Amino acid sequence: MPSKDGLPLGLSSQQCWARSIREEETAQEKANRKYRTSIEEKESYKWITALKETINNLPPTVQLVTLGDREADIFKFLWVAETLGSFYVIRNRANRRFICTEVGKTDLQTRITQLPVKKKISLEVTKGGNQRSRKANIEVKYMKAYQIFFHLWVRS
Repeated sequence: MPSKDGLPLGLSSQQCWARSIREEETAQEKANRKYRTSIEEKESYKWITALKETINNLPPTVQLVTLGDREADIFKFLWVAETLGSFYVIRNRANRRFICTEVGKTDLQTRITQLPVKKKISLEVTKGGNQRSRKANIEVKYMKAYQIFFHLWVRS
């Protein structure tokens, strides 16, 4: 958690976990296991747990923004974040359909190509060992949108 000046103050949530060792499985067996496993039993549930713990540990006046990798791009996390009034920045895995406040129904990739660049950033990315560093050029784009959640399935 950073201060207003950007200085780290501490952790708002912390978890230690390790993947369990599984026997080798076919692609079909893996797909079946992932489909049949509840979200609470999945590794990615740590994002939801951390979000809830963080909100409980912060004063109500603090606006939380969660930064997540592709593992956080799951329906349940997005739904919980929206329900709790938390903002999020997620590196997307799925080309989600949603309602954009400016253009109406669209999908993420289509809308991103239409957005103006708000900021350009150049970073020097260092490599380890004998690899050379490289320059990464980043374009920052953002929008306000409302997620449409299609196909909500309930399993008993």
